[in-house]
Amino acid sequence: MAEIHATLSPSSADRWMTCPGSVVLSEGIVDEGSDYAAEGSAAHEIAAMCLTSGNNADAYVGRLVEIGAREIEVTADMAEHIQVYVDHVRNRVADWTNLGAAVTLEVEQRVPIGHLTGEEGAEGTADAVLIAELPDGRVVIEVIDLKFGRGVEVEATDNRQLRLYALGAIEKFGMVWTFTDARVAISQPRISRTAAEWDVDILELQAFGEQIKQAADRVRAAQACVMDPDFEELFLQPSEKGCKWCKAKVVDGKLCAALQKHVATTVLDDFEDLTQAGVEQAIKDVPARSDDNLANAMACVDTIEDWCKAVRADVERRLLAGGQVPGFKLVEGRAGARKWADEAQAEAVLKSMRLKQEAMYEFKLISPTTAEKLAKAETIGPRQWPKVEALITRSAPKPSVAPASDKRPALVIKPVHEEFPNLEEAGDLA
Repeated sequence: MAEIHATLSPSSADRWMTCPGSVVLSEGIVDEGSDYAAEGSAAHEIAAMCLTSGNNADAYVGRLVEIGAREIEVTADMAEHIQVYVDHVRNRVADWTNLGAAVTLEVEQRVPIGHLTGEEGAEGTADAVLIAELPDGRVVIEVIDLKFGRGVEVEATDNRQLRLYALGAIEKFGMVWTFTDARVAISQPRISRTAAEWDVDILELQAFGEQIKQAADRVRAAQACVMDPDFEELFLQPSEKGCKWCKAKVVDGKLCAALQKHVATTVLDDFEDLTQAGVEQAIKDVPARSDDNLANAMACVDTIEDWCKAVRADVERRLLAGGQVPGFKLVEGRAGARKWADEAQAEAVLKSMRLKQEAMYEFKLISPTTAEKLAKAETIGPRQWPKVEALITRSAPKPSVAPASDKRPALVIKPVHEEFPNLEEAGDLA
């Protein structure tokens, strides 16, 4: 669910806290959303229904959920992933209850953030707020957030959005409880079936609240100085998290000056412009970069790729609207795959030709994933499934480059020269 009355929203905190000028540049830009975002919103609605009704997610398979102008049908795959989040929330309630705590669960809870951002009436929506009163007198507040995307894994540790929600929840429920401990968690079921959790000290949260106030003051300063010649230098700060979802990367063909300069500096070093010749030369120079230089460039790759996508999308938008972009034009792309206009009619015509079934139909063995679903539905029995499971294989994971902060352990790769013995020392060479 989207936050209301909040320009400085928790969901965009990584952007406005890092780059206060982005708020000014984004004003008036309409976010039309996407099918992925609409699916995520629908997933949140179904998850909330489950937690308030006691139903499991599969009870809503086939339901149509209206999200703006879009209509999202709840599929079995969606329900399976929603259930992972629902189970996590329910398990957390059970965990605290088993410790003797009195537990309060609030779902899709509007929490105030205006006391931190300075926007009167501003709120954010916490997916689940859990309050546990323990027998020893401690009172724990836990904020759990559902992320339904499958693209980027989001960490709970130091997460600005979740800390803002936690502070909002403490403000809202602080009239009833005095909290001693806090925890934030992210359930991202399409990436991991285990939620990411972080226990955060109440005093640390309060200190973060002061950081939010300072960042909000910086945004207001940027709004007051938008015509200042030093606006870019003072208030625009490109970053991977901040730029990723920024609506002002490209606006009406105008590139964000700070981001363009960041890309040019990172990619081209001594080149001042993003010319084709400059880019080609920079690509040739990559193998000659030092380790530190290459590391700095690698840290910016995601931001640069997002910038490239934004440029391409804006050029396409302008051309589709009948505008002009010097040096580029729209052409007819590749036609889609051929398909039957009416499959039932095509089947009837082919049958009238007395074709054999093996000529008319293409049969394909079900996938391991489908077989597992049949096992869960007990179409394949529990005694039969081990025989099927023994026939399933998958390729080994390929090495992938990740930041040093990634929680997965680093692979130990021996340099090539260490894989072979020193033949001369072994006496195998004359």
